Amino acid sequence: MNLKNFKIAADRTAFEREGEYYDLHNCYDFVGFHYEALKKQLSFDWKIKVSETKSTHGADVICLVVNEAYFFELVEQGRDMKNTEHDRLSSVGFLWHGLFEEMGVCFSHQPDEASTHLMLEFESGLAIKVKGESVTLIV
Repeated sequence: MNLKNFKIAADRTAFEREGEYYDLHNCYDFVGFHYEALKKQLSFDWKIKVSETKSTHGADVICLVVNEAYFFELVEQGRDMKNTEHDRLSSVGFLWHGLFEEMGVCFSHQPDEASTHLMLEFESGLAIKVKGESVTLIV
């Protein structure tokens, strides 16, 4: 999977682009995702927390777009279903191809031949795994 115009930060809680650090764990709330079947495009959306300001973090809204998406899995990981922190990212990164069956485990912040599936994990226990050709960050 090719990251087109950004990097996942080494701490796996943020995106980095053109000198900006978008802290998805502390400064943004996950809003949701949308799949466009005809485009084979999956998008994930975040908005800045009410307590934060655009001038501090560079963008009110962030969208991560997976192009040519051909695999998607969403799992609630055995935590208390009353937990409402589906909006707070715990980590984002890549899952090693050999551990395809796993959910909720990020091993690398960089894609390579051995790390092919993008994994998003949330404080609630929600885990989303996706595979596609490329990923673009829109701010």
